[in-house]
Amino acid sequence: MKKTTILLLFISISFFSFGQYYYQLNSTAGQNPRGLNADDEFPLGAGLTTGWVSILGPSVATPAWSSNQNIPFPFNFDASPVTQYKVSSTGVLTFTTSATAVPAVTHSALPSTSIPDKSVCIWGIQANGGNDRVVTKTFGTSPNRQHWIFFTSHSLNGGWSYWSIVLEESNDKIYIVDQRHSGTTGGVTMGIQINSTTAYSVTGSPAVLPVAGTNSAPTDNIFYEFTQGVLPAVEAEMETIQTPLFLVAGSHDITGNIENRGSSAITSFDINYSVNNGTTVTQSLTG
Repeated sequence: MKKTTILLLFISISFFSFGQYYYQLNSTAGQNPRGLNADDEFPLGAGLTTGWVSILGPSVATPAWSSNQNIPFPFNFDASPVTQYKVSSTGVLTFTTSATAVPAVTHSALPSTSIPDKSVCIWGIQANGGNDRVVTKTFGTSPNRQHWIFFTSHSLNGGWSYWSIVLEESNDKIYIVDQRHSGTTGGVTMGIQINSTTAYSVTGSPAVLPVAGTNSAPTDNIFYEFTQGVLPAVEAEMETIQTPLFLVAGSHDITGNIENRGSSAITSFDINYSVNNGTTVTQSLTG
């Protein structure tokens, strides 16, 4: 009789609930959101994979906006459709494309009158160096594409710093990806601003410190996932399952990662599995 034992390894995920948006910090990601973007993290023309398009920079000495950019798929911000955005050389993306005043590199807590309505912030970086650009690229296939706005080699208090803002098709999620840094001091203001009185900030703003190291691959990345609505109380997701490529008949352990994506602690659950398309087995776990 073949016996299969299921062993589950849990990864931690922090969650924070707000009114119109909530965010989840994936601090052990080791990859980019959904794994769609596996490109190495380099400046444009100095190692960055082909397909990226520059929309701002380099060497922007005085804070400036990019030109207006089209979102390549339907997208909603705060439950309302948006079709275009622009970005500042100081780490702000806004869907208010009529805004004229550019946020200075000196940053503060959100909400701020220096930030336009309908904005996403990694506020406090600068595109003032020779390799400092904002570039864009779309990954995946419809209806599950991601549009990446990549802040390459920006300055952050004396060091260099790489970040991205990602718009995701179909679910209207917004990700802020912490990618690559060296020699930085201090942090940034991070979050979403609805208007001058309403914002959803990452804990630690206006001094959220970069976490990723100097690795040019996504293997040390973390990301903040912003979702519209209210954080559900009970929600879990099977993230990965690890099994050897070849097995001999007998008893084997299967390991995997489950994310708790709800506001309540998980103390018990059922997991269903089958071997070689056989009868589904249900195993109840507690702890």
